[in-house]
Amino acid sequence: MDQNFTSVTDAEQAFYLAFTQQDIEAMMNVWKDAEEIECIHPMGKRIQGVSVIKQSWIDLFAQAPPMQFRIERRKEFCSATLCVHILVEDITVIHSKQRAQMFATNVYEKNQDLWLMVSHHASPNPDTQFRRTPVH
Repeated sequence: MDQNFTSVTDAEQAFYLAFTQQDIEAMMNVWKDAEEIECIHPMGKRIQGVSVIKQSWIDLFAQAPPMQFRIERRKEFCSATLCVHILVEDITVIHSKQRAQMFATNVYEKNQDLWLMVSHHASPNPDTQFRRTPVH
């Protein structure tokens, strides 16, 4: 693993870069390698554990169009070893220019001087939705 997340900001930037690039190895490098990690994708079930979460990202990347993220309205609650980010993901689908927003909570834990994700929960902002358009 090529982890160099000495700050929460480093870890979060790596998370969204991996998401944008749909890079499963980079994505899993952000996550703590432990069975207690948890993820809830938008409208999805609560899942736990490295292998299940990895498979969920593989499945998501296989069906999701290329997207760009802009993070807005981040609130941060941190201690010496735990940091919670509550934010808005402003998402643009690159080819269609469709936009939507997700509310997200990202939780990071400090492990031997590195910050790693232990939880990600995203849900749609009910005030925004992707418009459905035909696939060409």
